[in-house]
Amino acid sequence: MIIRRAVKEDYISFVEIEKQHTGLPCWSVAAFSKEEENPYSVTLAAEKEGRIVAFLNFHMLRPEVEINLIAVDRNFLRCGIATRLLAKLREYAKKSLCTSVILDVRADNAPALEFYKKEGFRVEGSRPKFYNDNGDALLMRAPVRKENVL
Repeated sequence: MIIRRAVKEDYISFVEIEKQHTGLPCWSVAAFSKEEENPYSVTLAAEKEGRIVAFLNFHMLRPEVEINLIAVDRNFLRCGIATRLLAKLREYAKKSLCTSVILDVRADNAPALEFYKKEGFRVEGSRPKFYNDNGDALLMRAPVRKENVL
């Protein structure tokens, strides 16, 4: 498995992966392209045997890193790919002297909440009716620690 910076050719695969998951914002190819213009934005791709199987977009906003979107192809769930993406994010965070990682997650997304808690995230608050369908979001934070970096 290779974790690398995303390139334009990856964006179509990202959109297809998003479509597999209800509740994701479903960015378009244009939205991913727009992120390239943001100097704080980083998009990572996880590639396995020449196929894009996951991605992660985040913003480096010292002293924090904010996760915007992470998705894994349904055929590769629970294979450790999201954990590897977060490890790479933490490498970026550490090099940029960031101290924590923050994110919003749907309050009713039990698998994601379980994953984030396993990765050291803790709930700090909530945003009622945050999503377009009026779903609630939980605000979560995790420290950037040496032991979190591969």
